[in-house]
Amino acid sequence: MNINDYKKAVQRIEIRPELKENVIETSTRRSVKHSFSKKRVIPVLAAAVVGCVCITAAFADELRGIFVKTTKFEMSISSVAEPQKREVQVLNAVPKKWNEDVINQLFMEGKTVVESDEYPSDTNPDIRRKWFDFDDNSTVCYEDGDISWRIKSDYDYEHISSIVLNSMGAGKNPFTKSEIDGLDKQESLAKADALIDALEIPVSSYEIVALDCETLIKEDDVRNENGERIYKHGEVLPEWTEEQEAYLIVYQADGGDLPITSQRYASQKFCTEGSEIYAVVSRMGVECFQARWVFDTSESVNSKAEVCTAEEAAYALYAKYDREIPLSDTTVNNCKLVYLLVPVEYGKTYEMRPYWEFYSTVECRYYTPEFVQDGFDYHQTFFVNAETCEVLE
Repeated sequence: MNINDYKKAVQRIEIRPELKENVIETSTRRSVKHSFSKKRVIPVLAAAVVGCVCITAAFADELRGIFVKTTKFEMSISSVAEPQKREVQVLNAVPKKWNEDVINQLFMEGKTVVESDEYPSDTNPDIRRKWFDFDDNSTVCYEDGDISWRIKSDYDYEHISSIVLNSMGAGKNPFTKSEIDGLDKQESLAKADALIDALEIPVSSYEIVALDCETLIKEDDVRNENGERIYKHGEVLPEWTEEQEAYLIVYQADGGDLPITSQRYASQKFCTEGSEIYAVVSRMGVECFQARWVFDTSESVNSKAEVCTAEEAAYALYAKYDREIPLSDTTVNNCKLVYLLVPVEYGKTYEMRPYWEFYSTVECRYYTPEFVQDGFDYHQTFFVNAETCEVLE
């Protein structure tokens, strides 16, 4: 039977009771032992679909890949890189202490301080957060594990960067051009790398996004009813032009065995941020640089975690939402194995433990006062404990 015949034949599937029990058991068991390959495509065939499930006509790579669909929850992941190691090290982590001589050399040297302040950190009252404004219209703010520097202007690169970062995980970055005319990509990367190297921030990879003028105008959603760009207090700002085009360089924080998540997580049990590291470089030079939740790490003594496969984590996630249907249509379309920061003493000490991170797109639909259907999409992250297959609430 070829793939087209298969698609015609499979319209509704009833899973056998013993298979459904196996999926539910996968999501709740406490200990999992597995084997790994360097890269494997996850096969989840129609027979593995939980419950009475409608199968759509779209199959990824001829039945290879995760593809399951309930009324409101869908998984469509074609392939994923499995870890090369069966076990990964559990890490102790504390917010990184910056070398203030380096900060002075990078961001303060030759400038006059116009205004400054120092106050307790929001996350750890035992450390101080320092803030400086300079006569060249730049500003720097830092504390252990967090540093932010930018040129103050009418153009909010931080807002644009947040739009890109929120969509990259789900593979839906709105900025699709690869180059900016008249702005060398490698020279821009070198300027950002110089900051990373000087501050001794451990990174494993990077991605460069071209912030072109056309898309900057389209994606800057802080506007009034006339479509004019506005500041948060309502002042009208000048529109983006080609002069503000830039490269956004997004870095992946490195934890050694695994990358460190860049995603936030909050629950009744604990909340944590992800390591978010990026720079924006325009024709004028570096416009802003941010490194949040950067950590100094050390290996936990005799502590290693044995991790499950992406397939088992996906089954656990699906089993949960087979029982708890989400309010809005949700499509999970990407996943990777990462370190998640688990607080030991919030703001002070953490453990980095392995979790499967699933990215989703959530469709929000509502009716306007004129009863016209409207809506928007946003991105949500699900975490599955790679040691236990437990889905974080």
